[in-house]
Amino acid sequence: MSQSTIILDPKSEIRAKQNTNNFIVSPTLIKNRSSIRMESVRELLSWSAKTSFSNQKRIAVIEDFHKSSVNTPHALLKLLEEPPADLQIIILVDQVDSILETVRSRCLIMPVAKLTRSQMDEWGLEKVQPAAFSASESWSMFIQKTDLERLQWTAAYVKSKKSLSDQLLAWQTEIASQIHSGNIDQKLQHIQHLYLIENCLSAHKSNVLPRLILYRLVLQLSPPQLNHL
Repeated sequence: MSQSTIILDPKSEIRAKQNTNNFIVSPTLIKNRSSIRMESVRELLSWSAKTSFSNQKRIAVIEDFHKSSVNTPHALLKLLEEPPADLQIIILVDQVDSILETVRSRCLIMPVAKLTRSQMDEWGLEKVQPAAFSASESWSMFIQKTDLERLQWTAAYVKSKKSLSDQLLAWQTEIASQIHSGNIDQKLQHIQHLYLIENCLSAHKSNVLPRLILYRLVLQLSPPQLNHL
């Protein structure tokens, strides 16, 4: 079998399992865009040159490789062509056409449907169930999400075609009930959040698209934005 393997994962149900001899590269949120950082790739290259723990087989898994920056695939070409003998490289993508031909030519391509349980275990992979979407989300749960999770929730919410005004009013009520609780910093944060929701309600009354209202809210919830309100 080829040392480098591309796994087609159109439903994003495959993830890497953390292990002593596993190295996982995942996209991170950069300027509100999920992308694989070159820094992570450099760390992988450095790790791959080292000796494995207890002389065991090592696994390198690159998740969502289709979210790579322009330079990332080129930085990996030498490793894909001549990987260490003890290293199995797994690349997870959504579509094979999203990967450069120079990368594809160095790999064995395998659809998720053809993976056996033994292969999953051998390659340090596992299936995950997509998180259930809740069309009604409390504000306290919403602000605990990461920026990426908020964007994912927003995309699902818009597709659900639920009434945005109902959700915004529920958030407004929840935040208003919390203003008089907690310390001064928490009160100020509640007031800032209430201000954001009232702006969302105003935009909704002006027939701004729900998707744009929620995306703007996600952007404004990042600390740098809140500090400038």
